[in-house]
Amino acid sequence: MFSQVDGPIAEFYGWEVIGYYINNIQNYLAEYSWQVRTAYGLIVGCIFVMIILFILFVLMIRKTTKYKKGYHQLEEKFREPLYQIMILPEPPTVQEIEELMGCNFNELKQYDSSMFAQLISSLRMELCEVLYLPNMQYICEITGVKDYFERCLTSRKKVFEVLQMVVNLNIRINEGELAIYLNHHNANIRLMARLANIICTENEPYKYLEEDLNQRMLPWRPMLTHRLFGWLQECGRPMPSFIVLAESLENEQASAFLIEEVAYWGNDTEKDELAKFFQAPRHIIRLAAMRATAQLAREANEPALVASYDHQPEPIKREVIKTVLAIHSGKQVDFFERAYHSTSSKETQEQAMSCLYMYGNEGRRRFEMIRSSYQLGDENRTLLDQIDAANLLKQMQQFS
Repeated sequence: MFSQVDGPIAEFYGWEVIGYYINNIQNYLAEYSWQVRTAYGLIVGCIFVMIILFILFVLMIRKTTKYKKGYHQLEEKFREPLYQIMILPEPPTVQEIEELMGCNFNELKQYDSSMFAQLISSLRMELCEVLYLPNMQYICEITGVKDYFERCLTSRKKVFEVLQMVVNLNIRINEGELAIYLNHHNANIRLMARLANIICTENEPYKYLEEDLNQRMLPWRPMLTHRLFGWLQECGRPMPSFIVLAESLENEQASAFLIEEVAYWGNDTEKDELAKFFQAPRHIIRLAAMRATAQLAREANEPALVASYDHQPEPIKREVIKTVLAIHSGKQVDFFERAYHSTSSKETQEQAMSCLYMYGNEGRRRFEMIRSSYQLGDENRTLLDQIDAANLLKQMQQFS
């Protein structure tokens, strides 16, 4: 660079050019106070920051637009083939997959595996009612999704998102990639990694389960754990001992959750053991055992349930009555009548009579006998008339 000055021409090279302008600016600002110089500096700094942020914003918009366009193209081409492969009852051959996908395995590797991960997760949500998809592991391997998950965990990028997809898709990745997250300081990442570890290992898969369940139950934890237990059972994997775990936990919400899980995944011995929780010290455990028994409609637990009735507080008495109705053995008409006459709670009386009304022909006959024993206008007669009217209305709505 050349600058015209009084005298010979001055030549500047490299960083001298920047130094030249810095000196000019310093000379220009020298006559001003430090407050003015500081204000100028802040204004110039803000201008540069705004320019940088604008450039970053434009780059982010371009990147997002490019990703959405690529994902849309990928979805149009592979959504239906992937769906068809997912719902197949048995793993297809290589030739069948290439025919369905319209390309060979080498061509699949040219696509962005993160887009495949998003597409496969979307399809899995559509099939959320199906606990086990036998081809899911194979699909994630041929599309590079499994390798993508492992790379993200190794580089510590999108860790929680990746772990969440591993659990939702129920795919097995390298156990070593999970190791550093099993005791992570972030509770969400730690718990999700331990759920993923149950899927990925057969060597002590429930090593951390008791410790995790003793912690505060996050809202998403019961739902994911329930689905995971279903997947494990469908795969023929050994299930945890629900009753043993429930008895060892200090977290009563987790204990109640495990007891209710017996209705879905427990063995016959555990289902029989539900009866011993009908008079458990913690009321939430009693309610969980009764709900599980109602879900199973297990008649073998009915005698213990009825025997526990007199030892229950009023809210749990109503749960006992509902559970007896759910079992529907036909042997407890007298129990409902006794429950009606032995309580001072109007709510419990209403529950007993409502359940008696729905307890088959014999229950309905006894209901009418009790109603006819009261005079018109009697408070009890009014209650029974209301129960009858409400049930008739419900039946009409069901048939309409």
